[in-house]
Amino acid sequence: MTSYKINNWYWQRGDAAVLYQVTDSIAKTGRPISQVFSTTTAFVFDSGLVTLPIDQFPAHTLVSPPSLNNNPLGGHAYLILYPVAILARIIPARPLLLALTALCFVGVVLLGYIEVRRRRVPIVTAVLFCALVVSHPSWWNGLLFGQVYPDRFFILTGLALMFLATRERANRPALIAMAVLCALVDERGALIAGLFLVAYAALYWKAARPERLFRLGVGVALVLYSVFLLKVVLINPIYANQAPSLGAIFALFQRPAFVQMTILMFLVSAPLLILSIFEWRAALIAFLLMLPNVVTNIGGAEKIGWSTHYSSFYFPALVWAAALGCAALYRHAQRVPWLKVVAGVLVALLALSSNMIDPNAFAKPSIAFGNIGTAGFARLKDYVPTFVGSAGAARFRDGEAVAEAVPDSSAVVTTVEQGMPLLYDKPAKLLFFPLGLETADLAVVATYQAPNKPRVFYGAITFLGAAQQVKLNDEVMTRMKKDGYDFAHAIISPALGLAIVKRTRS
Repeated sequence: MTSYKINNWYWQRGDAAVLYQVTDSIAKTGRPISQVFSTTTAFVFDSGLVTLPIDQFPAHTLVSPPSLNNNPLGGHAYLILYPVAILARIIPARPLLLALTALCFVGVVLLGYIEVRRRRVPIVTAVLFCALVVSHPSWWNGLLFGQVYPDRFFILTGLALMFLATRERANRPALIAMAVLCALVDERGALIAGLFLVAYAALYWKAARPERLFRLGVGVALVLYSVFLLKVVLINPIYANQAPSLGAIFALFQRPAFVQMTILMFLVSAPLLILSIFEWRAALIAFLLMLPNVVTNIGGAEKIGWSTHYSSFYFPALVWAAALGCAALYRHAQRVPWLKVVAGVLVALLALSSNMIDPNAFAKPSIAFGNIGTAGFARLKDYVPTFVGSAGAARFRDGEAVAEAVPDSSAVVTTVEQGMPLLYDKPAKLLFFPLGLETADLAVVATYQAPNKPRVFYGAITFLGAAQQVKLNDEVMTRMKKDGYDFAHAIISPALGLAIVKRTRS
């Protein structure tokens, strides 16, 4: 999985480049600085390009405005990057973060297997349980197509905390250590971990008698820490909409698309939730931890953006609850041998049904055998051979070729977001395309070529709709040609859909 992530340049974007730069910066200077973050925030919030009427584009200077902040940790408390940066002194940031991401996804499966086996679930059913876990698109889609985010570390640290807290006699040092790791992930990791411990102590008040006050105290401390970060330390405009009023929530549910995405979110998670019902209190906790994603709205990514990091905070709760439900099912079947077989068949059917749900059909949910070939194990089967071994090495070299085509002598490079992870460690100043077109040495743009058609170059972004997007790119390409960009000798990377276009100077 690490090899797959490292060889697959295609799914990395600007956020990944930001985190690579921050990790390197902490390792070298102790300061969390990212020039890519600076130019990205300048482009989105200060340049005015994303909402600029197309007829005004020719008069825009395309000068990148100075960013007010180049510290990404001011918006999210990714303090986990500080201990990670210790390793970054030995291992380059990019493979290090990708390896840790792969470790977290695979570690979730391993922890789930160990826990259900510890609770005396038979080996075959434990394997089927793991198949159910990896069938959820938050796992396979996040692993195969997702960017690097510290949030993804929570799927492992959060699940480990949940399993530790579930032990009748908690290992206090281990639980505290895992709580600290969850808090270091970011403010949301601290909040969800804290809410879990509070909910567990409340719902398992009698069963957790020896350790309930300890769990409750750690949970409250985590919640208070998160609230302190959100209210006092962090400056993040997105959080202004993260706790909407009841009226705002009601208004959201009047929107058909919002309702459809919410339904699909629960439909996709239904196989894990159904298994967790055999331990109903765990099922209730998992449901409660899904609610923050229900009542917020970030364009739908918080519900069905499976390759994004937004499901990283409730997915461990689903796995934890399903593991407890699976173990409870087998406890109920202990005295009747044939019921054990039925239990195993039920877990197998749930794993099968999870692969039958199309995680992208939110307008009209699709549950069919035909979907099995487009999700879960099928995607692993199709994509992993492409990016592992000799084929993966070739893909990796294709990405390196893009970086090598940008000489270290370049002072300014304007690039589309997909080019940023390839160039994040270059001496050049990176600008968000098309900012800096009139001063850059070269541009990295997106490209494709349909059969028997001229090659198309594009990459400019607008929030004004698809039709305006086409017009904007026409304007950008016209302006680039006037400014001396040599498209006739562009260096093409077909695997990545990128082109390096040098600017000739008279």
